[in-house]
Amino acid sequence: IANYENQLPRIANEVKVNYAGMEKAFLVGRDYPANYSNNRTRKFTVILNEGKPSRYNLLKEWILDNDELQDGLEIYGKWDEKYTESDDRFKGSIHIDEVQNIMKDTRYTFIIPIKDGWVTSKYIEMIYAGVIPFFHPSYDKQRHLSIPEILRVNSKEELQNMIEVFENDEEMRKKFVKELQRHLIKPEDLTGEILSTTIMSGIVGLNNA
Repeated sequence: IANYENQLPRIANEVKVNYAGMEKAFLVGRDYPANYSNNRTRKFTVILNEGKPSRYNLLKEWILDNDELQDGLEIYGKWDEKYTESDDRFKGSIHIDEVQNIMKDTRYTFIIPIKDGWVTSKYIEMIYAGVIPFFHPSYDKQRHLSIPEILRVNSKEELQNMIEVFENDEEMRKKFVKELQRHLIKPEDLTGEILSTTIMSGIVGLNNA
């Protein structure tokens, strides 16, 4: 609007919207990870809240009913009691710092988006912890993230096959984690420089529109 007293007609400004990787705000103020070579006792852990609509059916299809992933499997997050009261794989909600502690002892995880096509901060949280994250086909459909395509699995069989590849070569797994961190975590992410520049350039662009 022109001003409070003169609200009609509306003044239209077109603002171009681009993906800016704001999920990396998680990294600001943190040290560069030095955990890629850690030996890890947990094979597979999932950090996932139920969400609305519920993601239980997807979790059940890909993880809970996947016999190959049951050894030591734990699910952390907030879920309806009807799913958790008789399933001790569900461990409840934990603080973000505890998430990092658990995942620093985990080799693999699986990420389901909040809604079809969305990106979340979960991927960078897991990579920071030194975990290899695999992605449900509906995660990041627009291919905003420059992650290796082998992490974008199309079936639970493909998920299991990829895990077996890494399990059969521990040094390859560690090298892969190191390269993920090198490729996706930059010093400018940790200092907040990229985040600040992105926000300020957006503000300047809006003011110049």
